[in-house]
Amino acid sequence: MPTVAAIDVGSNAIRLLIANANTNGGHETIYSTRESVRLGQDVFTKGLISAHTIERTLQTFQGFKEKLDEHAVKHVKAVATSALREATNRDVLLKQIAKNTGIEISVIGGEEEARLIHLAAKETVNLKNKLALLVDIGGGSVEVVLADDSAVLCTESYAMGSVRLLKILDQKAGEERFNQLVTEYVDATQRRLAQEIGDQKIDVCIGTGGSIESIGELRKELYSKNSNAKVTVDELKSLVKKLRGMTFEERIQELRLRPDRADVIVPAAIVLQKIVQQAGVAEVIIPGIGLKDGVLLELVSEVRDHEKRLHREQVLESARRMGKKYTFDEPHATTVAKLSVQIFDQTKTVHEMDIESRLLLEVAALLHDIGHFVNVSNHHKHTQYLLQSSPLIGLTQ
Repeated sequence: MPTVAAIDVGSNAIRLLIANANTNGGHETIYSTRESVRLGQDVFTKGLISAHTIERTLQTFQGFKEKLDEHAVKHVKAVATSALREATNRDVLLKQIAKNTGIEISVIGGEEEARLIHLAAKETVNLKNKLALLVDIGGGSVEVVLADDSAVLCTESYAMGSVRLLKILDQKAGEERFNQLVTEYVDATQRRLAQEIGDQKIDVCIGTGGSIESIGELRKELYSKNSNAKVTVDELKSLVKKLRGMTFEERIQELRLRPDRADVIVPAAIVLQKIVQQAGVAEVIIPGIGLKDGVLLELVSEVRDHEKRLHREQVLESARRMGKKYTFDEPHATTVAKLSVQIFDQTKTVHEMDIESRLLLEVAALLHDIGHFVNVSNHHKHTQYLLQSSPLIGLTQ
């Protein structure tokens, strides 16, 4: 399997993840980086990306391209979220990135963002027979997702990401507007949850996004815990109080937060606290995954399925060539093969065999009569002999 890469163009940062895919659908991360390019800072105030930020973004992607070449990456999937969804001059940036690096970026909606985050979450957290609430706090939007282990049940995307809310807080009388906005969105979340699940309780709450991961780190350090993989409601309440009582400089010096995290973590923590209070959960699981991980999982799956299709086509072509060598009745063989895989597919819940078994059945159906080339009598035995003495490309013994 090849080396693949995922790129997440967010509102607060741009992330690159490179991994070696393996044949069982998994992958091994070999490189990961985050570049602090705050696209949302321009977009959420002026509606467009400034020339300075465009230049920084182009430099970032040039660096990414060098890393992709260094690791001989064969497949890249890049997505952009809230900031580029709203930027009026996004096409200028997207075209320039594609021209300079060959990287094509897809601007995705909130629903697709939620689906990909769920894809990553269920790979990390056991959601079997559980009703889960996923809260992803990005720079431009917050995705609130209700899901189980197999699918997203409903999702809402709210324009209250940490960079966007920070801009509101910085305005005159901003705190009043901030509190009003957060209350409106959280109440809307509560109404949607009540509509979807009624009195049913949420089994697990999962938090994703850079700010939530930083909350997990602070929880570990400030409360002497041995893990950053969760935060309780009480700990979150205490953290919000502490963060709000500190200046930007104090958060950097005393809490050792990066400057581009020390500001946005406050609105992110407040939003998370209000959502979990409404959801009635005791803690938030922080698995340390995000959109880029879901994008990578999807890409690995696409590459694997493509290679499986190529493998199947190779095996079947080899089988047809063998059939012609032994003058098989191709229309008859093709019909038998078609009916065989139809029966296989329709009875899968009974036999529970995998895709490789399906391919073996299809090949066997194509070549079941080639023994006629030797003798009609006991032709099935001659078929076995011919298959054993003439290996098919793509199949092992």
